[in-house]
Amino acid sequence: MDLTLFHSQIELALEEAQATTSPEIDELTAQAGAGGGLDLRQAAKLLLKGKTNSLIEQAIKIKEKNFGQRVALFAPLYFTNICKNNCLYCGFRFDNKKLVRRQLTLPEIRKEAKALARTGHRIVLLICGENPHDSRKDYLSEVIKTVRSTPGIARVNLEVAPLSADEYAHLKEAGAGTYILFQETYHPQTYKTMHPSGAKANFENRINAPLKAVEAGFTEVGLGILLGLRNYHYDFLGLVAHAREIKERFGFYPSSFSLPRLKPALDAPLKTPPAPISDLEFQRLAALLRLVFPEAEIILTTREAPPLRDTMMRSGVSMFSAGSRTHPGGYSEEADHAPNKEQFSLDDVRSLDEIVGKLVDSGELPSFQEAVTPSLARPVSALNYQKNALLSFSEYLTGHASALTCKKGTALIRQILPKMNDELLSGEIIRKLG
Repeated sequence: MDLTLFHSQIELALEEAQATTSPEIDELTAQAGAGGGLDLRQAAKLLLKGKTNSLIEQAIKIKEKNFGQRVALFAPLYFTNICKNNCLYCGFRFDNKKLVRRQLTLPEIRKEAKALARTGHRIVLLICGENPHDSRKDYLSEVIKTVRSTPGIARVNLEVAPLSADEYAHLKEAGAGTYILFQETYHPQTYKTMHPSGAKANFENRINAPLKAVEAGFTEVGLGILLGLRNYHYDFLGLVAHAREIKERFGFYPSSFSLPRLKPALDAPLKTPPAPISDLEFQRLAALLRLVFPEAEIILTTREAPPLRDTMMRSGVSMFSAGSRTHPGGYSEEADHAPNKEQFSLDDVRSLDEIVGKLVDSGELPSFQEAVTPSLARPVSALNYQKNALLSFSEYLTGHASALTCKKGTALIRQILPKMNDELLSGEIIRKLG
């Protein structure tokens, strides 16, 4: 990637956006609501001058058009907190002597996966600290195979540090789904400050990693930024520019995007965000991200507090983490969270069942099957998402839900089924529910 051109495009877009008039913003917002996406300059104009309520209103329409009521659910599975990097905001950083380090064995990883499957989770995101070693490729491959072979687990996504082309190909062959990597910040000086040592200090290596993963065979990649490290304007547009680079090279956009906010972490030098972002700004950014990438998964994690999470579908979010733990062994061995082992603190510690129940109360349809994305040349269809959600949700209700959630969820499904106009589907689901 030509980094000089990359950064100059962001700066030019920000500069040009300053002169945008109110009528232009209104016209552009209406255009975005049609669901065709936005380019970098258009995104910059709405980022700087878009009206929050209008952006959220259009994002809701696009989310409903492309995904219907469906909200997908997943859980992260951390299998090691050993890390050679020294990110100033992270509990896993190398210099943190207070953290209890651990790398799970394959039997322990299977135990974690089984614990997740027992709760009803089917989509797992594997996460680890960056700890390069000669057998890394084989170890990661076995981790993927171990989780994939666990009864109940349907998809295994991967969030690991940049790898070689050979390693990416090997992990894709092992069965990895989406490859996810956050740049954290696209501002070079901020990046250098926040990542003083370790392999992650290499900005160029990290920004090129998702492209290398696609070249090695991954057809779905996810990008993200860490909000709070600096003014978010540059980073948001960096995210857009990075995604467009992938589109221009390979013909498809990333399949998912995340906008996590900085949270406290054990012994992290960065105690508070240098550039805090309010809840309203956060919702606004999620809505704008939906307008820019109308067909992608917009992910919201348990970093955020329940009241905010419960309303974020109104900002275009389509995928939630639920019942999460951010340390190795967190599902099968810990009754609660473990501050001396985890990457960062969580604000939403509700169980999967509680979150499912809340989604149902809001009229949302929980799904335990990930999207079929346009990166595979198959068009986005709210109808297909709804069908997949109905099938996977009915399986969750009959096998994992509490009595109350089962009752509420069954009622919701019975409300939705007549609108599907699919007698075979309706019959199959009614038989599942009994």
